Amino acid sequence: PRSGPARSGRPAGRDRATMSARPQCLVVAVVSAAIAALASAHATKYELAAGASVRFRSYHVHVQFRDDRHMGNRSVAASEALLARFKADFASTLGAPCTGLFDQGRLCMFDTYMAADGPFVGPQWAVFVPLELHAAVVPWFMRHRSDDLVTVFVHPNSGAAYCDHVKWALWGGTPWPLIAEIFLAKGDETPPNCYAL
Repeated sequence: PRSGPARSGRPAGRDRATMSARPQCLVVAVVSAAIAALASAHATKYELAAGASVRFRSYHVHVQFRDDRHMGNRSVAASEALLARFKADFASTLGAPCTGLFDQGRLCMFDTYMAADGPFVGPQWAVFVPLELHAAVVPWFMRHRSDDLVTVFVHPNSGAAYCDHVKWALWGGTPWPLIAEIFLAKGDETPPNCYAL
């Protein structure tokens, strides 16, 4: 019998099942670590008191798009054009960049992310919208979103993060998947009954 590495480059004496099990374990570990990191990246500040009724305290508008810079740049370009137009149309109202996720007290912009962040699986930029500007900002996005090159995702901020993002949100365009599990309480695999809150 031959000694040394097999022709395939695998060490002699190891079968395919043993060799392929290690990368799968690594993938599971990496995905688990990523979900745990994402859970802390988009925490909800507002706490719900037991028995209290839910109150929407503010909103976030997220503009999601494909990172297609290597394939014609249409989605990125549409996102950038929408961002520029939003900044121009709300120049007198738009405050300094957001410094946190909640309680900004003004219309403000979050950073643009070109990769997955929080519950989002792809690139996006976002706006914090105080209650008093909801009626101006949300219809603006409904009117100015360009076809299916970008998707607009609007969610309230109430303290019930899972419900805010999964049940009470609005989509303009094709909905994107969300990593909603990050909003469940530790050890809780069952989503809350949002309509009983």
